[in-house]
Amino acid sequence: MTGGMMRMEKEPEGKYLEAKNLKLHYHEFGSGYPVICIHGAGPGASGWSNFKGNVDAFAKQYRMILFDMPQFGKSDKPVIKDQRLTFLADVLDAFMAAIGIEKAHFIGNSMGGQAALKLAVDHPNRVDKVVVIGSGVIKAGSIFQPMPLEGIRNIANYYKTI
Repeated sequence: MTGGMMRMEKEPEGKYLEAKNLKLHYHEFGSGYPVICIHGAGPGASGWSNFKGNVDAFAKQYRMILFDMPQFGKSDKPVIKDQRLTFLADVLDAFMAAIGIEKAHFIGNSMGGQAALKLAVDHPNRVDKVVVIGSGVIKAGSIFQPMPLEGIRNIANYYKTI
């Protein structure tokens, strides 16, 4: 215990719901105005892995929801045929409807920030405030443009397959 706060290291049992024909996993802590945390991409990424260090402080005042995006964590791993960010924004909209949240604040890390911004554009009635962390600017066609290095090109090609 540090400074009166208990640091959670082991992932607690999460919850599941179905939205857009997907089984979606999330963790929920605290009460108050909802804050939905959306993780970034990368091996092992999940709502818990990206935001577990923030739960103690935020859950004192907010209803914290650590969301596992489709293809990550314990959520379903569908093949995404549509434009990825449009798909994720639509899933977030359906998730909010299924969990009974009309409007929320969002904290998005990397691709999670891009998904939150896309939700704000496509479904503005769902979004109150957005905080993005390392989300970059989206160019048409790919979030990795321009690709100056062969290594980055290989990473981008890998993520297109999962």
